[in-house]
Amino acid sequence: MEWHTPTSMEDALNLLRTERSALHGGGTGLLAAGIERYSHLVDLAGLDLDRIAIRADGSIDIGATCTFAETAQGLDALQPGHILVQSLSRAASTPLRNRITIGGSLGYIPPWSDLAAPLAALDATVHTLSAEGERETPFPNFLDRSRQPPQPFLVTDVTLPPERWKGWYHRLVRTAFDYPRATMAILLQTGEEHVREARIAVGGTRGRVTVLAEVAGRLQGHPLGAEPPDDLLADTELAFPDKPQASGEYLAEAAKIWLFRGIRQLLEVA
Repeated sequence: MEWHTPTSMEDALNLLRTERSALHGGGTGLLAAGIERYSHLVDLAGLDLDRIAIRADGSIDIGATCTFAETAQGLDALQPGHILVQSLSRAASTPLRNRITIGGSLGYIPPWSDLAAPLAALDATVHTLSAEGERETPFPNFLDRSRQPPQPFLVTDVTLPPERWKGWYHRLVRTAFDYPRATMAILLQTGEEHVREARIAVGGTRGRVTVLAEVAGRLQGHPLGAEPPDDLLADTELAFPDKPQASGEYLAEAAKIWLFRGIRQLLEVA
């Protein structure tokens, strides 16, 4: 096996065109997929993608080789309580959070991802580089493989919009270290008395993420401190595949229960 350490994006892309080559960021995905499948590893450490930066408009760029731990720590310094701080600080285990990278997680985007639901709710943008050049793709579209750039491509950054939100995140698990059967992200922007805007996304569904735009729209204008309507999620359809120890039907009902609790908590109902 040959280990390559390119210092430019162009060199990295050229190396990826080599047969049986793979990107190396944190390495956790390679171990899961079977590293023996590859003859060439393209290490991204020399590409200066491990930074978190604020743009002039207040949006935040997260480099692809930032680990979950680095991202949670960096965002917490900028926006304490950010939804990604909540999700990434609880993902996997401490050793794995120190290795799993943002770009690698986007490349594999497993059904149990703690990154997917928050990025969908935030309407984040994924930046990629391929032979076609640079591309910016809204995260929900990025999940559609047909909308991704042609192979091979590199994820270079993820951009989070500048708006600040009150966030709530939940992982449906049996134990803290377990893979989540479902993940839920709720975001609210509030005025002095009412909800100005809401966003809700559920991960682990068929298609990986479901954005509940209609439910979020019903929360707009809802008084703070007041109970959400009992039937807020009654007509919501969540399609989960059957998973170990949990049927799709059970996961859908459990997700609705937790979403209602999260909305109630963000409204700060006494």
